[in-house]
Amino acid sequence: ADMFSIVLTPAQWRKLMILAFGSLVNNITYGLLAPFFPSVARERGVSEWHVGLIFGVFALAAFATAPYAGIALQKKRCPRLHMMIFGMVLNAVFTAAFGMLEFVDQDKHSVFWYLVLAYSVRVMAGIGCGLTDTSLYALIAKTFGGHVQLPALMGTMESVCGLGVVVAPALGGLLYDTTSFSLTMILPSAVLAGYVVLPWYYLRETVP
Repeated sequence: ADMFSIVLTPAQWRKLMILAFGSLVNNITYGLLAPFFPSVARERGVSEWHVGLIFGVFALAAFATAPYAGIALQKKRCPRLHMMIFGMVLNAVFTAAFGMLEFVDQDKHSVFWYLVLAYSVRVMAGIGCGLTDTSLYALIAKTFGGHVQLPALMGTMESVCGLGVVVAPALGGLLYDTTSFSLTMILPSAVLAGYVVLPWYYLRETVP
């Protein structure tokens, strides 16, 4: 079956859409800063090498977090839903915190401290993203574990994850052109943080 022939009940579709939207917004946070941060960082005296590392450290943190998150889930040290919600809130808080770099006084603080803050918040956001993605796939496996089209559902979720990465730079550029550096990071973060109400309400009684 492909993504256009998945047969689910209305309740299952609702759960799938909730999880898919969470995956989309969670992965948008990775590339939001792609269109504008290089020029902003250059004005602060940050080299292109550090700009690349600030991008990459997010993915590195997620990469390093995922195996430990999987082990914690396997050993039932943390419920899947709780880990996903905690990861999303962590990602949202520190993605918004990255926007606060706009208010770091360039005259009072050196490039070193700007980099310390930038790296720190990106690492924490990446950890949140890693926790979220790992627990989200575990939730899909648990929720639809007996469904014959589970491989198609997993493939669909992976497509949604990729869509978030694709959409992020365009959305970041649009928000930066129409708002500001800080709001570009804060607005999607607010959506992600507010979203956690949906899985908490609709999934907490059916998914351990």
